[in-house]
Amino acid sequence: MLAPGMETSLQVFFCTDELKDFADTLCIMSNDHLVEVPLFAKGPHAHLELVGDLNFGLIANESTETRRFAVKNTGSLQTEFRLKYEKSVALKIEPAEGVVGGGCEVMLEVTLKPNDLGPTNSPVEVRGRGFKSFVQRSAFCSTFNFRPRFNSQQSTF
Repeated sequence: MLAPGMETSLQVFFCTDELKDFADTLCIMSNDHLVEVPLFAKGPHAHLELVGDLNFGLIANESTETRRFAVKNTGSLQTEFRLKYEKSVALKIEPAEGVVGGGCEVMLEVTLKPNDLGPTNSPVEVRGRGFKSFVQRSAFCSTFNFRPRFNSQQSTF
């Protein structure tokens, strides 16, 4: 019970043996008033992000282009990750699965070797599993292939 007009501050300490999220409510009564303060404690979790640019820009037909990007875990719990992307597109990602620790990142190589003219778009999704965590992020690979035309009247392409 807190007397009217009085101020106070509280420090709430929380300790558990279980790795999970908790929620509770702290009730503060003053005269005829009741104030409920929600309390939340988050357990360790994994949070994956794709870091880097997967826009390949213009690529000559049947040439190969490689980019590097990272799967970064900004959470505190180690997790397995798996990349999902359309395998029919001329896209190769190494490694396509692995383990990334809390606060760490894993570098990946993306190789694109388009065989057809025109734009190529492929969503890349990263999925991770940790203690009660499932996260998804998306990035896009895009390219436009072209064939230089040789004009017999000119000495340049």
